[in-house]
Order: sequence, then structure tokens, then C-alpha cells
Amino acid sequence: MGSSSALKHRLDAGAVLRRASSIPGCKSVPIPNSPLICSFLVGLDQASRESRDPENLARISVFTDTGTISIGRVLQGNIRQVFRRNVTSLDTVEEILRDPPQLARIDDKMVSSKHPPRSPMAQLELVDVGYTILTGEREKLSQHVSALEQLQRDRKANQEAKAAATAAALSSPAVATTHKTPTKDPASIGARNTPASSGRQGASEQQQEPQQNPMASPSHTEASNNSTGLSGMEFQFSLPPDAMKDVDRCLTDIHSMGKLVRKVATNGRGTVFLYGNGGVAYTPQIPKALYHRLSQLRHSSYEHRPAYVSLGSRDRYYCSFHDGSYAFKGPKGLDRELKKAKKQPVSVAFGSTYDTFSVVFADGSWKCGGRAVPAEFESKLGKRRDVHTANLGPEGEWFLKLNNKKMWWGGIHLELEQAIE
Repeated sequence: MGSSSALKHRLDAGAVLRRASSIPGCKSVPIPNSPLICSFLVGLDQASRESRDPENLARISVFTDTGTISIGRVLQGNIRQVFRRNVTSLDTVEEILRDPPQLARIDDKMVSSKHPPRSPMAQLELVDVGYTILTGEREKLSQHVSALEQLQRDRKANQEAKAAATAAALSSPAVATTHKTPTKDPASIGARNTPASSGRQGASEQQQEPQQNPMASPSHTEASNNSTGLSGMEFQFSLPPDAMKDVDRCLTDIHSMGKLVRKVATNGRGTVFLYGNGGVAYTPQIPKALYHRLSQLRHSSYEHRPAYVSLGSRDRYYCSFHDGSYAFKGPKGLDRELKKAKKQPVSVAFGSTYDTFSVVFADGSWKCGGRAVPAEFESKLGKRRDVHTANLGPEGEWFLKLNNKKMWWGGIHLELEQAIE
């Protein structure tokens, strides 16, 4: 089953780097083989390179998986660090990068003494103050180390649980679908992950498969799907905790029925699963119009069941059915292309502005339009007629796959890029 994102990354590394790029005097310091750590040198704008005082600089490292931020400075020739834990807000990260915390300096100015500045008694008072500060710093570091150790234990337990679940799934011949946490062949690049509220009840809705149509093509049966290489799919996903709960319930229900997931569509808030021979499962936060359409399919025949679904931000969606009809909400440009083509697409995607879209047809032809079609995406498409999948995301992300399996992508987060590779 899909694992909860409670142990997933608290911050997105790509988003942290984008925030930092707009801050004066902040320079990224690459760390080889550590994609989850974003490190910066801050304070470069405070003085010229020749006269720069090292004590004006701060080395800030953002551990995106744990949400820990370390702030290091040089004080009196020594390197000292303080930590912020469990940071999940990009605004907090930006605040620290723009104005890094000052560390307590242990010197004569810290104490107001009746004794002469350099007398033994004044020095003794300074030692007492310094000891108190360092004791507090030691306690903070001890708490930080304990928290990291606990996180490692939690991760190990989570990995063991996932391994056990995978072993159990593989031992069942009825279920060949594995679930990880952004998909190796993305059905859609999800929309911005934002919390949402809905009056729709229930964490997930399941529509049972219809009775097998005796007139249906043999390719509709699971046995023939197995022989044609369509026996389920392996996919990866990374969603907000609230969305993950609903997705886990859907996957649990599908698993309990011994069915295979055929297609997945998500916009980060809502998710639709097509499984088995016409079955559909969906979470409450899918677009309202699609929710009502799917909720009416409980007793529908195979021909009226969804064959393909694509979800976008701002309640845009496309859903085609086995009888050749489709339901749709989105840009007028896409509506015109669908009506002009008079054939069902195999890939539909929605971009960062409401009017931006791409659509691919079974013969490899394609169309795209809108104000925010990524230039490189459109350039790669060129005059091709061998396109398999073309996807767009809500922040300029794009993905392109040809029939020969060759792929290009751009603007995506590092975690998704690693999953694709």
C-alpha cells in the first residue's frame, strides 16, 4: 500500500533553492551526492570581497527531509552552530536566509561587573556566564541528536513495514500492483498540493466492476490484459498527509478485491484509480462535476465506465468512457481540439494557466495551446507524430514520452526526476 507521507520530506529542495535565488547576498553551495541538503553562504552583500569579515557571514544548511536548519558562524576564530528543527514553511526558511540569527558572543561586554575589566574576579564572572551559555547549547545539541536518532529509528521501522507489505503483496498471485511514493511513467504531473475542504462524505468512493459484457472484446478481460502486458502498473506518488489517507483507503479496498490498478490520475488534492475490468475508485477532493458523474456509475455497464481520466488544478478534468463519450471541464482551446479531432485522446494535460493544455491522440499526433506552454516542451514536440504521452504541471513542469520510450522533462522536483531516471 502507499505509505504515509509523515516520514516524507518536510521541505521541497527545489522550492528552497528557488526562494534562495531571489535573496541578495545568498549563494548556493552545492553538496555532492546530497540532494536533500540545501546549503548556502549568506552575507556576501555586506562588504567587498577584500574587506569581508568572516564573522559577517553565515553558513546555512537546510535538511529538507527532516526540516532541520543549521546556522553556522565564525566567532572569535571558532565555528559555532545553532539549529531550528521541524521547519515546514518556506516563509520561515526565507526569513532565516534573509536575516540569519546572531549567535551569543562570549566577551567582556556580556557582564556588568564592579571589578576592573581585566581583574581575576571580572574574568571569573565572564567564565560563569560563558559556562551557562555553553551548557544551554550542549543541551540543545543533545536534544537535536536525540531527535535525529528517533527519526532514523522511525524510518527503519517504516522501511521494514513497507518491505513486509511488499512481500505480502508479491505472495498473492491476484495482485501484481506495487505502490511506492511521482510515477515512473507519469500519468499526470500533480497540481500544487494545497489543503481543501469538502462537504462530500467518505474518504473514498468505490464503483464495483460491472458484469462482464459477453459481446466485449477479449482484450477487456484480465486474462488477456495479462498477455498483452497491461496487467496492472507500478507507480510512485508523493502527496500531502490528508490526501494520502484517502489514497491509502482506495488502494486497500482495491487490494482486498484482488484487482489490478490500470490507470491513476491525481492533481495533488484528489485522485482517481481505474482498476480491474471497468472498476473506478476516487477520493472526495476530485473536481466536483467529475465526482457527481462518477457517483452515478454504480450500476452502469462496462461501456459507460471510464477508460481514461486526467485531473488538473482549478477543477479542470477530462474523462473518457468506453462508449466513446467524454466529460470535460477546461479551456475552450482544448474543447475545440477535441470536437475537431472526433476521436478519443490517449493523453490530456492541463498547464499552469487555465487556458494551457496539451492533448495526444492514438496516432501520435498532438495539439497544445494556451499562454504558458513551456518553450522547451513545445520545441521537443516539433512536428512529431510519434508522441505517446505529453504532460504539463501547475508550475511550468512538463514531461514528454515517445512511442520508442524516449523521454524528456523539465521544471520538475528533484525527487520526481530521480524516480523517472
